[in-house]
Amino acid sequence: MSRPLLSFFLVTPVAAAILAVALGLVCIAADVMSPDTDPLVRAAQFAGVGPAPWAVVAFLVGAVAARSGGGVVTGMFWAVGALLLADGIYYLGHVYLDSRALSEVLVRSALVWAAVAVGAGVGFGAAGALWSNSTPSVAGVALALLGATLVVEAAYLAGPDLGALVGGAEDTAVDRGRALFGAVEIIAALGLILLAPRRGRLVFSVALVGATAVAFVLGPILMEVTSTAITAG
Repeated sequence: MSRPLLSFFLVTPVAAAILAVALGLVCIAADVMSPDTDPLVRAAQFAGVGPAPWAVVAFLVGAVAARSGGGVVTGMFWAVGALLLADGIYYLGHVYLDSRALSEVLVRSALVWAAVAVGAGVGFGAAGALWSNSTPSVAGVALALLGATLVVEAAYLAGPDLGALVGGAEDTAVDRGRALFGAVEIIAALGLILLAPRRGRLVFSVALVGATAVAFVLGPILMEVTSTAITAG
């Protein structure tokens, strides 16, 4: 069996399935866990509610596809499949656990996020494949897309708490778990420079700044669009 066929029929789908199940279960756990004041538990909860983990999964699936001999299209295909599977696990898991009733709003929410999963799978699956098997400059730009997602999520989700903690605010005014989650995401985003090809690190740094600026503008718009689509009707 040639490497592209091996990627399409064995290596990549197995990796996609494992990552999808893990992502779906983590997101369910983040929702159903009782509120906890322990910073580590709180940080784990936030890891399951933001878009960055979904982007990471799609990126990894795309990278696995390329490393296994597949191309960009193969990476996008299986990345979309992984996110759709995670979306199904998340919503069906809630119904199974009786934590949410099967309602019109729940079904609409699942369908809206399935559409988002398709878009994210295509974009980040392609980015992962290009990072894994492309020129240094293209790989740097592809990696910057993932980094920008981490930075913007950290800023929106944990920015105020992280800023208050750095500023020496009292413990009662800071969600340390949220701040920890944001700090980890920012460190991870900056650490991605180590994964950029040596000749693509400058491109990565410049692209990270540009992609982050664009994401700061588009992020709230996309969230507003998805929220409106879920509540409409």
